[in-house]
Amino acid sequence: MNDPNRKPTILWVIQDNQISPIILDFLKLLKKGLGKINLQVLVPKDDANALKLAQPLNPLTFSSSRRVSERSFENFCRKRDLIHGTQFPGGLKYWQTLILDDLGEGLIMETILGLPSLTNVKGIILQIPTPLGSATKEEFIFNAWIRIAYENKVFIAGYELLPLYTRWTMIPSMLDGVITTNELSYDFLSGPDQKIKGRIWKLPRHEGKVFSPGTSALWRNGLEAPYHYKIKHKIPAKNIILYIAHNVAMSYEYKRLLDGIKTLGNRIHLMFSIGKDQIRGTHTHEEIIRTISSKTLDEFCSYSFHDLNAPWEMIMADAVLACSTCYCTIVAESNGIPCLVMDETVPEIENGYLKILTSNSKLLDELTGMIDSKARTTDITNIIYDIVNNKVEKLKI
Repeated sequence: MNDPNRKPTILWVIQDNQISPIILDFLKLLKKGLGKINLQVLVPKDDANALKLAQPLNPLTFSSSRRVSERSFENFCRKRDLIHGTQFPGGLKYWQTLILDDLGEGLIMETILGLPSLTNVKGIILQIPTPLGSATKEEFIFNAWIRIAYENKVFIAGYELLPLYTRWTMIPSMLDGVITTNELSYDFLSGPDQKIKGRIWKLPRHEGKVFSPGTSALWRNGLEAPYHYKIKHKIPAKNIILYIAHNVAMSYEYKRLLDGIKTLGNRIHLMFSIGKDQIRGTHTHEEIIRTISSKTLDEFCSYSFHDLNAPWEMIMADAVLACSTCYCTIVAESNGIPCLVMDETVPEIENGYLKILTSNSKLLDELTGMIDSKARTTDITNIIYDIVNNKVEKLKI
């Protein structure tokens, strides 16, 4: 039932092994930022651990029970009722796949959810289970939510925890939207061979890391930084952000580096790493950068200065850019942030998250690729607003 006087609601379903401190902190931040939308967290009533951890989010609970038909004829009749006599001329649809095994024998098991009173529900978001990473109960509850969404014509989206660029495509194909956390999954699921008909989204790295089981403390410490600085410096969503590991001992090299990439400056925000002890005479590190590169800085969309001792702020960057490997590049590499080092004095290297480049043309190619990739990312807030405003079509199945 819809109540025009109430906010539109998005349901976010969390189960026992789907909860971590960084997800909790992220959902708190998300609830705070969605002023015009009610983000309601739902937890299974018997998931004691998730319910305890999620208390700061004021979750609602739901019950789950299973209906099993074991006798062959009883099972056949139940399946027949559920599929309404369909002959499958176009193949099996999602709900038929969930309830059928051999049309007559074996078991049918339905998970039935007992939900609290909810109004103005515009969408459901939940974690996508994978056979090698989820409990059976999680999968049953996931399937039950899919049925509820289709029966009530509510948009349902799933987010990736374990990689979806391997073999798990059946479950993503049931969803109206799939939220991926990395380029590989996005490209794989977007390919025509996978026949995923729902919308595929790719999160920016700082949000994708929220759902990764291997996320380090750096991402949690800097959770709010991307939102704060993007608003403060009015950084357009389409622009890439480069963390410049500047050092006063290499001021000339960094000026030349910026001169070499200024042709892309209208799509770049520069984050300068500055140290309080990096002074020359009476000039601070920031003053040295502004003085030496004053005209060049005008070629860029925007720029900002960041304390070297607050490395978590670099998580908002699409890459760390440097003239030599240094403290910033080591921290970035170890936390999964790409590092581009422009240094003509050493051989070219590509190792993990580090690339050492020896020509400006190759550096420009790398940055152009990042700009193209950034155009394919969408953050959670925009995804939710698109769902609420019906900008993404629900699958007709």
